[in-house]
Amino acid sequence: AESNPSTVIIVLGASGDLAKKKIYPTLWMVFKNDRFPPGTRIVGYARSPLTVNDIKTKCKPFIKVKEGDAAKVDQFWAINSYVKGSYTEKEAFENLNKELLKIERGHEAGNRLFYLALPPSVFAPVTT
Repeated sequence: AESNPSTVIIVLGASGDLAKKKIYPTLWMVFKNDRFPPGTRIVGYARSPLTVNDIKTKCKPFIKVKEGDAAKVDQFWAINSYVKGSYTEKEAFENLNKELLKIERGHEAGNRLFYLALPPSVFAPVTT
């Protein structure tokens, strides 16, 4: 097992406005400036049937990519994955956990950071 812990950032509400306009662009800036621990991964989670490519397309107008950053932005999207699931069903969160465990495999410990970019109507079920 690797001695460094894994770091996974989970963006709950990845299909929404806040995620595309603020969260992903901010994560891009942190990545671009090499501020993530090595091996950091980003997992989007929402009810919508999306792919990472769909999220990338939605975020494109909001992510500032300077000339010469094309390879770096490709690396950024390569550390992203997406899981579709309900905000109210236990099984959906169990499935998310399985995906996170796959990412964390081979690491001593895992750090999980959850960003709740959620509508108020699902905030309570997600956090209880």
